[in-house]
Amino acid sequence: LAAALAPALRLHFAASSVTVAPCPDLTAPPFSLAIPGLCGAPALADVGGVPNLIPTPNRAKLYGIRDVLAAAGPDSRFAIGAGAADFEW
Repeated sequence: LAAALAPALRLHFAASSVTVAPCPDLTAPPFSLAIPGLCGAPALADVGGVPNLIPTPNRAKLYGIRDVLAAAGPDSRFAIGAGAADFEW
């Protein structure tokens, strides 16, 4: 994996390095997540997007994390990632 990523990084960055290492316990600081690692059958979801926030927020677009997890499958109980919102839920 490192051998595949390193050449591409060198094309775009003046300095870079790639190593493969064991995953840390993600329940410990500085991560403090709900589960110890990313394993099993992970699913990737890209929900919403910047076009719904700029140039002005599209308030007709509402996404619930429970709905996203339900769509990902019956074993989906954990979500991680960036988020943005225009108002409190």
